[in-house]
Amino acid sequence: MLRLGHLNLAVTDRARAAAFYRRWFGFDRVLAEYDDGTTFVTDASGFELALHEAERAPARETHEGWHFGFLAASASTVTEMATAMGDAGVTVEGLEESPSYVGFRCRDPDGYEIEVYFEPRR
Repeated sequence: MLRLGHLNLAVTDRARAAAFYRRWFGFDRVLAEYDDGTTFVTDASGFELALHEAERAPARETHEGWHFGFLAASASTVTEMATAMGDAGVTVEGLEESPSYVGFRCRDPDGYEIEVYFEPRR
């Protein structure tokens, strides 16, 4: 059986990107740094982000409508995170709250769209 192991993101500043993902999403361990400008960071679940330094990140120009999401453990986690990110100057868009979904979108420093959400599931 296979599992999705990592997501590669072209970023303009690896240290800045790593700090953002460490602070907000728990990617707090550096697994490897490569000579080609890539840093692998991981979270507690073992999922990895490959932050590859590039002259410019293509997020806004070529990935309109594309995003990735982080599933929260509770609705209150989502609303608390939206408040904390907003207070820290991160643009939080479209906080939505209903019995079946609580979520918002934000962008990382390179413009990648991120959904933070909670959906009660059986």
